[in-house]
Amino acid sequence: MFLFKNPFPIYIEEKRWRRLNGSGKAEYKMYGEERWMKRWHSVRFITAALAVCVLGLAVFAGCGKKETSGTKQPAGNQETNQAAGDSGFPISDKTITLEIMKPLVMYDTDYSKMPVLQDYEKKSNIKIKWNTPAAADFTSKYNLVMSSGKLPDAIIAMPADDIEKYGQQGALIDINELIDQNAPNLKKVINEFPDAKKVITGTGGKVYSMPFVYRERWGNDVLIIREDWLKKLNLDMPVTTEDWYEVLKAFKEKDPNGNGKPDELPFSGDGIGDLMKFAMTWGMHDNGNSETFEGKFYSAEKLYPQDGKVHYSPIEPRYKEMVEWLNKLYQEDLIDPEIVTNDNKAFQAKMTQNLVGATRGVFGGDLITMNDTAKMNGDSEFHLNVAPVAKGPHGDQFHTITDPSALPQGFVVTRDNKHPVETVKWADYWYSEEGQAKMWGEEGKSYTMVDGKPQWTDFILKNPDGRTVDEAWGSLTPGRSIWPTVWLPSDLTLQRDSEEVRTAKTDILTSETLVEPLPPRLSFSQKDNDRRKQLMTDINTYVNESVTNFIVGKQPISDWDKYVEKVQKMGIDEVIKIYQKAMNDWNAK
Repeated sequence: MFLFKNPFPIYIEEKRWRRLNGSGKAEYKMYGEERWMKRWHSVRFITAALAVCVLGLAVFAGCGKKETSGTKQPAGNQETNQAAGDSGFPISDKTITLEIMKPLVMYDTDYSKMPVLQDYEKKSNIKIKWNTPAAADFTSKYNLVMSSGKLPDAIIAMPADDIEKYGQQGALIDINELIDQNAPNLKKVINEFPDAKKVITGTGGKVYSMPFVYRERWGNDVLIIREDWLKKLNLDMPVTTEDWYEVLKAFKEKDPNGNGKPDELPFSGDGIGDLMKFAMTWGMHDNGNSETFEGKFYSAEKLYPQDGKVHYSPIEPRYKEMVEWLNKLYQEDLIDPEIVTNDNKAFQAKMTQNLVGATRGVFGGDLITMNDTAKMNGDSEFHLNVAPVAKGPHGDQFHTITDPSALPQGFVVTRDNKHPVETVKWADYWYSEEGQAKMWGEEGKSYTMVDGKPQWTDFILKNPDGRTVDEAWGSLTPGRSIWPTVWLPSDLTLQRDSEEVRTAKTDILTSETLVEPLPPRLSFSQKDNDRRKQLMTDINTYVNESVTNFIVGKQPISDWDKYVEKVQKMGIDEVIKIYQKAMNDWNAK
């Protein structure tokens, strides 16, 4: 099993833990043997444009609106200082104790013993009683807490879908006015990253959380290919779908692994969803994840048919074209015949046996790890690299970025909190320049400033005690996982990247090809959300089974119209309307 090294933080969505950071065999198991989120499509950090309110207007008052939603400003502790951030400390002259719940990420030191948090306790005069179940157990422990009637004062990394639900139920407080009056650092961040405000603004303008913000996005989920096989066969990197067909055919027929056997698997993966990356080549979006609903919806500003409306890829005419093309590849043995049943372990075994020519993967995780593993196994020729953004038969050449520019679950305040003002100030510090830098660790130990830019030290990259990057970093700060702050600057992320990853980020995944299928976090009313899930559970199952059968030839493509008609009868048009309403609400924020 590969030890994935994807450099992104952990988060929860749809009540499933997904691996976005660090490495380690044990951690892989906590997210499920059969489908690690190696496909979680990159941290892609290009911020969407948004008109900003007139300078000086309160960010959370809403552009041009005098009225604000939210609860009346709580009085808080009478001895609270008026501002927190790089100044205004201690937050309270009287010591306050808060209970905060957060998943403990593997390799992180106990938060009560973490130097950065110990220092901040002294600085703020707020003691934290940490409730940090291990990440593998967090969902069950969290659910017990939420049903117990006795809530912690705050929660970090609450499942995103639960924020609106528990906010509407009254378990979380609306912190809109609290942010406006007590969080100058967050307001500054929101001016710089406008999507962050949209992400945390729910139904009726309520704000139940503080965001975790990404600086940049590249679109980490890519097609990767054996560059050494290309060179051996004197082939160029494939660009068009015609190129891909010819390259995969050559991989099948010309023995690039050199063992004299026709055993090459030109394209493989750990599920049929890996083939869905080609949807973007037909101007659509399908992230290939069979367990989520959003991954097949997109708003067609740049994508097909460019009408600015929400579409569901698997019923589009061009999707049929893609399925026909994939069926052709499958019938000609250019796709692993076991791709439907492959789990990650089976797929990796084929890769290490020098059988696989191309796949879909995370360049910050799969590509690096597979190359490193091959070298450790003595295969000096093995070399996976990122393929160019594929160009389709209609001229579409897009790379979809599906990760959010901000996550809503950075920090929530519960109804049982007796010090909401101080709590918001405590969290706001981490959005300040000083607070953000604390997420990198300790200056002089984990990083240094060179020409005004942070650089990791050997304590992180070449730890003298033999610690991995995650172990060293996690010994100082909680910055490896979700937190009310802004994620690492590119100066630090690029420093950890391999040459292949740096090239992909700077030369291949350009702003001209990157496209966001949907905003980072659409907000649904409870009624619409329940209805969406009710309908999509059956639709998702039927679509995934049908598309798989079309590709592998168990169902003739002549049945396509019947398939589309059934999806429509199952209620897809109603779901599209729900998404369109959420999209309209997003645009109106």
